[in-house]
Amino acid sequence: MLTGLFCEVRLGNGDLTHMPVVRASVILSGVNSTEVDGLLDTGASVNLISMSSSKTLLRMSPEDARKGRPLELSGLGTAPNLSYGFQVNLRLRSTTNSTEYFLMPNVWLYVCEANLPGYEILIGQSHGFEEKIFVHLNREQKRYWQIKIR
Repeated sequence: MLTGLFCEVRLGNGDLTHMPVVRASVILSGVNSTEVDGLLDTGASVNLISMSSSKTLLRMSPEDARKGRPLELSGLGTAPNLSYGFQVNLRLRSTTNSTEYFLMPNVWLYVCEANLPGYEILIGQSHGFEEKIFVHLNREQKRYWQIKIR
């Protein structure tokens, strides 16, 4: 089981909310990327990074990233956005110092033209954690999440 914390985020209207955050890296052709902050996004269907993160996470220029499998996405801004998919392995850890990790092999990761809100990677449900038990817990305001990985 992988257990992590929520990050406190202030919304545009001033209200506070808490989001499940994770440390994520991409393994492509056997090479690990830099680890970045990610959001376990239960509202997203796919795994997303922005074009500006393609160099960090995929070691690709924007031109090379645009050669991936095209997919039109809605829900990021007012107009549909084009994204480009690559099959990768994702490695998730709850913190930088954590020795436990969750490996998501052969998942699609889409590079989108739109900017992502606040995180370099959004981990969605399709080919993400949709078939895993994912729980949000709030025991005495010490918010945390758990994913059953076995």
